[in-house]
Amino acid sequence: MRGKESKEGNKEILLVVDAVSNEKGVNKEVIFGALELALAPAAKKRYAGDPDLRVAINRRTGGYETFRRWLVVADAAQIDNP
Repeated sequence: MRGKESKEGNKEILLVVDAVSNEKGVNKEVIFGALELALAPAAKKRYAGDPDLRVAINRRTGGYETFRRWLVVADAAQIDNP
């Protein structure tokens, strides 16, 4: 599943990343990674159940997409049902 949260871009995200990087001396990739981890739980609220989601932020545009990760098994008996 791919979300269409903000594919077109978000300049505010880029401005925040630049500001924090410059003020605190933190590598931009570290900040992007932290933002991606922080957005995933917020995105989960939009879906039923407890999906395994990953958020990817475009480093050029600030746009982001949400991806659902699936576990593929050879046999349905391998699935743990709570």
